[in-house]
Amino acid sequence: MLEREVILDSSTMVIDFLLRKYKADRKWTLMVIEQLSEEDIVWSPTPESNSIANLIAHIWANVHHCFEIAFFGVPYTRDRDEFERDLKMSKEQAIELTTIQTFT
Repeated sequence: MLEREVILDSSTMVIDFLLRKYKADRKWTLMVIEQLSEEDIVWSPTPESNSIANLIAHIWANVHHCFEIAFFGVPYTRDRDEFERDLKMSKEQAIELTTIQTFT
């Protein structure tokens, strides 16, 4: 029984660490977004490059997908077609996407 308790204790520590890291990274991401203009959010240096809006959407989806795989056993899937290269997102939408309280 002690071995199971140690494993559960370790799992709890890992989950706690990941949630604290997620919250800290979200805080810094929001601070950066707040400093950007509406034009900055959708600008990309070349047509082949991602805008900040694309990167925000990609990071949000990736983090949530990884949590779903690790903690809820959701199978890994990758659908690159749904990742829109020329994503138009307002600053408000970027902040809203970043502040969704899924894991807290």
